[in-house]
This record gives sequence, C-alpha cells and structure tokens, in this order.
Amino acid sequence: MDSSYTIVKSVQTGGGLSPADQHEFNTNPSQGKTALMTIYSPIQYDLTAYNITTGQGWVLECTFQEVDVETSKVLFDWRSLDHVDPSAGYVLPNTTDVSGDGVTKDTAWDYFHINAIDKNPEGDYLISSRHAEALYKISGSNGSILWQLGGKASSFRQNSYNFSYQHDVRFISENSTTTILSIFDNAYNGFNSSADFTQGKMIAVNNSTMTSDLVQAYGAPDPSGGLLSASQGNMQVLPNGNVFLGWGSNAYVSESTADGSPVFYADFASTGALHYRAYKFNFTATPSDSPALYTYALNTSASTTFYVSWNGATEVASWTFYSGLTANNLTQVGNTKKIGFETVATRPDFYAYTVVAAVASNGSELRNSSVMGTFVPGPQLGVACSEIQCPLVGYQVEPTIQALTSTPAPPPSTTTPTSVTTDGVTAPLSCAVQTLGIPSEARSSNLWSCLKFLSIASIVVGWQMV
Repeated sequence: MDSSYTIVKSVQTGGGLSPADQHEFNTNPSQGKTALMTIYSPIQYDLTAYNITTGQGWVLECTFQEVDVETSKVLFDWRSLDHVDPSAGYVLPNTTDVSGDGVTKDTAWDYFHINAIDKNPEGDYLISSRHAEALYKISGSNGSILWQLGGKASSFRQNSYNFSYQHDVRFISENSTTTILSIFDNAYNGFNSSADFTQGKMIAVNNSTMTSDLVQAYGAPDPSGGLLSASQGNMQVLPNGNVFLGWGSNAYVSESTADGSPVFYADFASTGALHYRAYKFNFTATPSDSPALYTYALNTSASTTFYVSWNGATEVASWTFYSGLTANNLTQVGNTKKIGFETVATRPDFYAYTVVAAVASNGSELRNSSVMGTFVPGPQLGVACSEIQCPLVGYQVEPTIQALTSTPAPPPSTTTPTSVTTDGVTAPLSCAVQTLGIPSEARSSNLWSCLKFLSIASIVVGWQMV
C-alpha cells in the first residue's frame, strides 16, 4: 500500500495451496521485487505413533514460497514434510492451545509452525520453526537443509546459550566461515519455558568449527527484570547499530544500543493489547479518508465536547474546530493540540454543528471532517449521562479533556522534532507498529503522543498469532 493506505498490489500464493497466512510477508531481501510468504496446509498423515489409530490423522504442512510481486509466479517452494519429520517437533498433539489434536482437518497437528523467512544475497533461505525450536538454512538451489541450529538434531554446538519458541530470525551478515543472525527468543509458549525472560539475541554461527555463540542479548528494561512473552515479537537491527524490539504478547517496545544499553522503553496499552511485530522507520502517511468527529452536549444549554481522530495520519499537530447553530453558518471556535490517538476537547457553549480541520506543524490545514451534528440525549437517557458523555452499556472510559482556546493557537514550530524524551531518556522519532487486538481506549491512552504511531496490521479483538 502507499502513503494513503491505498492497496497498490496484491500478491497470491501459487501451486493450488492454501492462501498465505499472517506469519510472514517479507519483501526486504529483493527490495520489493519478490515476496516471501508462509502457508499452512492441513495434510492427511499416519499418526499412529501419536495414538491416533482409528484412521489417518491430520498435520499442518508448513510451506514457504517466494513469489514474483508483479506476476505472482512462484519462484521457490519449500514444504516441511519433504525435509523435516513430525518427530522433530517438541509440541505434541493436543498439548497446547495452538498445537491441534491431529484428529480432524480443522484441528490438524501443528508440528512445525513456521513463523519467519529471510534470504541472503547468495540465494539461500533462513527459516524459523517454533515448534521444532530450530532454525534451518535452506539451499536456494534444491531446497535441501544446509544446516540446522537448535532443535533435536542441531548441526552446531551451542556454547552457553539456548533458545526456544522463537520468532523473527534474520540474516545480519555472512562470510565464508561465519553467519551472524538475529532472533527473538521467546523462551516460553504459555506452557513451558527455558528462561526467566524473553530476549532478542545476536548469534554467531561458525561453519568451520560447527559451533555457535551468543554475541549479545537484549532484554526489556523493565523494573521487574524483563518481560516473558508467550507469543509473537521481533528484533530489528537499526542502521546506527541499535536494536529495536517489539515484545509481542506484552504491549511494549524498546530500543537498546548495540551493547545492550537501553535508550527507550514504552508501552502502548496497560491491558488487553498485543502486537505481532514492531518496527522503527521514518513513516509518513496521510489517509485517503477524512478525520472522524463526534460531538456531544448534555442539553442545548450545556457545554459541547468534541472527540476527534484520524486513524493513520502522522502529520497532524493540532485540530481547529468550526462550529455554529446551523450547518451552513460555522465559525472558528478554537484550536487544540493533538493528543494521542483520539483528542477530546470542550467549549463552554452549545453548538449544534461542527467541522474539524486537521492542522500540520506548519499551520496548514490538511483535511476537514464532514459536518457533524451534536448528539443531545433525550430526557430519559440524559439522567444517566454526564457533561462529557453518555455511558455505553458494559463499557465506559473517562477521557482526558482539553479546553479549546477561544482563538486559534499560534502555528507550532515548522521544525519537526527528531527525538522524544521519556523518563530522561531521548530516542529518535517515528515508530510503525504492527498491532493486533487493541481496543479503542488502549489506542488513545499512554503511547507517546508525539511519536508517529501507526497500526498497520488488522485490528482483531480476541485473536492472536503465536
């Protein structure tokens, strides 16, 4: 998609397989020319060794494909059952919430669980199998396994470190003897753990001595000592050598220097939120739709409260409100700084109609909302309402309210800030975070309001990837 969130190209899997699933879509190795995608396909399989004896059982065969973005032609296809036996898995049928029991097509046993794919300049691939607790380097020529790190048949001795239930493996560098890779080591799947805390790790794999060593570990700088993420998460190496981590099932992100010293740590929700991956980029976007506005007054003699947001807009610095008693006679009544995902402001007067303009840091108006009529509750409902809102059945959040300035605020500085300071720690701006399951109050609560924050994954309440 482009900077207005308009889809410009869709890519499909091929070979008659199931559609691509959500675990991986990687276009970075080819600079956007091809896409690496994961596929989960239920396959009938003899599972008598796993006490499924009344007939053929079902396993999920994990496939990855590299597909040409322009033509959707499949350039490479690799399938787990051709190379890795189900006995390699540590997660047996019917043992976790995502293992599957292997009895039906819909509950196929997920013995492998592929969740990351990368590709090096030589054309070979690196994949992560969460349930085999292993990484595999795959030949780009014939699909054979060149080596395995971790799991039941590791090609390398792991010196004084381990990993389990991992995500997001990436090539960092390679030469004739050594591969440096990064990995998000969950060390936990909600049922079993191999460490007290989850960590991002930089690992050196020596192809001559057949050993591997931990180069650096990156933990969450949490007062409790760290975070333990049962699912999801990622590690991104930044151009300056710093490391940015998304903590998956914990709604936190952090940044550390190359030596592991923390420079940034923040949460974007206190409860009920998680994210698959988080990335830090210079991300600028202006959605194709308009700002969303809701206005409320307890009665026609009361103050007016304005609720405004523009999902995905990164360049809004403030909001200017135009209101009046008729829709065709609106005048400017105030301006307020944009705060978080949703800004809430109030004026002491009653206005029947309002339009809001999103204002950039240089004072220019980016786009207006539609003209909205103010909601005024009827006498019976009004008994249950306050000056700022009516309750929703079973759901109520107290917003943070700003008073509108009666005259337009002076345009903010035209110099866009390049850093933000949190608890005395300064870090660069611009984070784009893949998020899942974030309720509205979390989106508007305690994420750094000056960061360019964008939800770029589907919002799906009550569902998560692992």
